[in-house]
Amino acid sequence: GLASRPRVVMLATVSNRFLLLASAVALLLGAGAASAQKRAFVAGGAIVPLGEFAAVAEPGVAIAAGVLLEAGTRGLAMGVEASYGRGGHSSGDARSDVYGLMGLVAYTLGGLGPVELTPVGGGGALVHARRSRGSPGLDATRAGAGGTLGLRATIPVGGVRAFATGSYVLGLGDVNTTAFPTELLSITAGVT
Repeated sequence: GLASRPRVVMLATVSNRFLLLASAVALLLGAGAASAQKRAFVAGGAIVPLGEFAAVAEPGVAIAAGVLLEAGTRGLAMGVEASYGRGGHSSGDARSDVYGLMGLVAYTLGGLGPVELTPVGGGGALVHARRSRGSPGLDATRAGAGGTLGLRATIPVGGVRAFATGSYVLGLGDVNTTAFPTELLSITAGVT
């Protein structure tokens, strides 16, 4: 009936946003392979809800992909990252899907032996969608600005570079309210 149409439109909007994010990352990854000054990366891991978000959601899976472009200054890089995390809620069958598209700034400090340590910060867009099969009337989506701050450790492994990253992610404005909190820790490992 008419009551289900807004939900279908909202799901289509979220799906279209995710497809747009995935397409942008695919283009950037293709561009990253064309130059030695660009590093494409892919990673998988977990999200851990924090603050008020931890009161309703549990840890879940995370994936991320993007590209970092070396700037003129040694160690400085800028880029973009698309990410997705999913965590089930502690009651019922509800879940939270968190999509992100962040512009990044990174600076490699060097490190301990072959391990490079790189602080990473960024800002961009977050989409937080709550879904429930048992109570579809509670489905809701918020989109807005967000920020991230993290640390990446990288080590050469054969012809690639393996890394592990811990990042704090915070939604701003409509993406982080008492009724709709978005604060989490993203822990991922991958290759670049």
